[in-house]
Amino acid sequence: MIRKIGCLTALILISYYSFSQEKDFQTWANAELSGELFNKIDFEVVPEVRISNNSTFVKAIITDFDISYKVADFLRFGVQYRVQQKNYIEDLSYMVNRFGIYARTDFKVDKFRFNYRFIYQQEYEGYNHREYGNIPFLEHRHRIAVSYYKKSWTLRPAVSYELFLQVKPNFLAEEFTSRLSAGLNYDVTKKFGVYLGYKLQKEYFENDPQTSHILAVGVSYKLN
Repeated sequence: MIRKIGCLTALILISYYSFSQEKDFQTWANAELSGELFNKIDFEVVPEVRISNNSTFVKAIITDFDISYKVADFLRFGVQYRVQQKNYIEDLSYMVNRFGIYARTDFKVDKFRFNYRFIYQQEYEGYNHREYGNIPFLEHRHRIAVSYYKKSWTLRPAVSYELFLQVKPNFLAEEFTSRLSAGLNYDVTKKFGVYLGYKLQKEYFENDPQTSHILAVGVSYKLN
């Protein structure tokens, strides 16, 4: 069984490398603050910095806001808002606003926790000199994640696979991005944790598609 899993993982990684035209090493660092607003209503605020060009250039500064409602033990609905400063070169940057709605299911099998999230989002770029004008970008995302929980462990491994599919504008409708992630969460205390992970992101059907190798680091704090 272990050999089969290893072979499958190797094939996935080979497929990522085989079709890539450009490669980049990036570093993403974030801090997550979460808590409960009201009964069954939770919130998250996550500022993040993304450094590209072999981790030498600050490509984006992001802040995500998330509010969700737990309908049942296995189902949650939520809304998201992102404000982002995108930088292309030192003298060219612009603001991006993103709005999204999502549904997430969670369930347990022994010590494993699985979840699936679907999110539909609309993004506006505040840069008015693009060839196609200031039109919205629509996409939907699908993420499957598995994590391992054990009461005696303060270290929690997790893996996930995510697919981003463009809807509009029409000239981008065939483009999509995939992201494979693996990482470790360490509970320093019941409220404070740290994260270290690796992400492999691949673009498809774009001009000069890019494969990104991403070092992800983060801290989290729960208010209640």
